[in-house]
Amino acid sequence: MKFFSSLTKAFLPAGSIRQMVGVREISNAATAINDVALRLVGGKEPKNPTTFADAVARLQLTEAEIDEKAQSLFRMAMFFLAFAVGMFAYAMYLFWQSSPHGAFAATGISLVIFAMAFRYHFWFFQVKHRKLGCTFKEWWNSSVDGSKQQIVTTKNTD
Repeated sequence: MKFFSSLTKAFLPAGSIRQMVGVREISNAATAINDVALRLVGGKEPKNPTTFADAVARLQLTEAEIDEKAQSLFRMAMFFLAFAVGMFAYAMYLFWQSSPHGAFAATGISLVIFAMAFRYHFWFFQVKHRKLGCTFKEWWNSSVDGSKQQIVTTKNTD
């Protein structure tokens, strides 16, 4: 018996397989990933929702300024999209050249740039439709899917 206890101490310095594997850390990481996924998919309702008309009045924006901002957001979205496609093409080149470390890094960077392109296009979408607080589903149906569902807007008729 003393032989097995000394082997256990030699091979399991933490004293427990659960501690050595890191079950608690894996569980915490899984919980954190689940929380992030829930926040992304089913966001919370804002405490003080603001309409587009309220925001325009508060910021004292004119129609020309709103249109200029929408064009700027669209240009930024297209810039980030082109940059992300270029970075992804470079990642594929690195895969082809048998450089997996660089390829994985370039793929990760391209995913971050794709996220930036989505962010700016989503903001453009909200300004174009004159509605703050659009959902991902509304953006997808109108921008990507092409089904052009009716989106309720709050455009001023003054």
